[in-house]
This record gives sequence, C-alpha cells and structure tokens, in this order.
Amino acid sequence: MEFIPAIDLLGGESVRLYKGDYNMAKVYDSPLDQVRNFIDCGVSWIHIVDLDAARQSGNNQELIGTLVAISNDAGVKIEVGGGIRSMDDAQRLVESGVSRLIIGTKAVSDPELFGELCSNFSGAIAAGLDYRNEDGQKVCALNGWLERSDVTLEVALARTIELGASALVLTDISRDGTLEGPDFETLFDAGKVAADADVDLIASGGVSGFSDLVKMVDRDSDSKVIFGVISGKAVHEGLIDVMEAVKLCKAYG
Repeated sequence: MEFIPAIDLLGGESVRLYKGDYNMAKVYDSPLDQVRNFIDCGVSWIHIVDLDAARQSGNNQELIGTLVAISNDAGVKIEVGGGIRSMDDAQRLVESGVSRLIIGTKAVSDPELFGELCSNFSGAIAAGLDYRNEDGQKVCALNGWLERSDVTLEVALARTIELGASALVLTDISRDGTLEGPDFETLFDAGKVAADADVDLIASGGVSGFSDLVKMVDRDSDSKVIFGVISGKAVHEGLIDVMEAVKLCKAYG
C-alpha cells in the first residue's frame, strides 16, 4: 500500500478546502518545501490537485512543472488532477513528467474523451470519482465539486473501468478536509470491483490521523484491494507523520 501525501494548489499556494468549499481554504507551507519534505520522508508518490484549473479560474502549470522536476529528480512520481479536460491538457502534463493523470469531470461527463485518453496514454489515466451521499445514493460531482452530475458512483465505476482506467481515485466530498475518517464501506466495496478488473483503487477523503491508516491496513490485510491512501489535511495539520505513515504502508505491502 502506498501512502500518498496531497498538495492542493490555489493561486500558487498550498491549501486545503473544507468539504470542497473554496471560501473555506486554509493556507499551509510552501508547496516547494512540502514536496522536498515528502521526498525526504521516503514517499513514492505525491498527489497534486490544481484547484484553479478545476474550477476554470486559471491554473498552476508553471508551479506544477517545478514540483514535478524536483520529484522526478528524486525518483518520486507525481499524479496530477484538476482541470484536465482535453487531449492537449493531458499531453502537456505527460510531457512535463507527470506519471499519472487524474481525470475527474470528463471521466463522468464525457466518456468518449475519457476512453480516448486511456487509449492514448495507456497506464497513466486514473478516474477521479468525487461523490456526495444524497438521499441514499452516491452521486458524482463535477467542475471542482461545484456542480452535481446525474451519474451515480456505481455507474461511473463500471464505465471508467470498461473504458480503460488504470486507477480509480475515490473521494467522499462530505468527508474531505473534515478529519472525520474515510468512508471505509464504499472504499472496500469499490476496491473489490477494481481488483477484479486489475485496476488500482486509491482512497481519498477524511483521513483523520495515523489510526485511520492502521484501520485501512488491518482491514485490507486479507483482501488487498487498496493500492494507496491519499492524505492532505491530516498531514498538513501534523496529525500524521509522513515518514511513519510510509513505513507502515510499505511494511504492510
């Protein structure tokens, strides 16, 4: 299992939103310092989201290019999500050295484009499925979580796997940035579906501290359906020691 620390970029700064609310963004340390620290802690992957690009209010391309260069020099892979809505967007990021592209909005709203991305960048495309629980259904959100889709998580899972996704990143928006703990039931149900299709499942949203990682590892010890765990706020708030988290997940793996 991979421990994957997250950096969300907004206006060139590292921030964390609360339940996807752009008006409730807390600013943290320099993204450059964070990446260097994560590398020193022994991570294999770093998760970066361009929030400006996600809501179509600009982008952080230059900064992401710098972060990717630093990481790649150290042998650490970067996955990037947020605002990847065309073949050109994807090509630019791949050429900059990004190892995995997380396609959110278009994975749900434009299956044809998502399938083309999977074909053109085989093994490098993940579906970023961000969902909210509404009246007993898990419904996917679009455009930086600002819009509701009519597509359920169950449908999106099946469709993106069929179209060739190499990985799935599941985020419960209602838990993201809250430190309330992950949606374990949904994650493990989806993990079984992904494992049957030989697709990596990456858990995201709500990790409250080291105890949640221990629960994830213990619960997955038999089924082995979780490829990695993303954590943002718990890392930035000092509730998870990245080096210890890496040791735990790598020892389990």
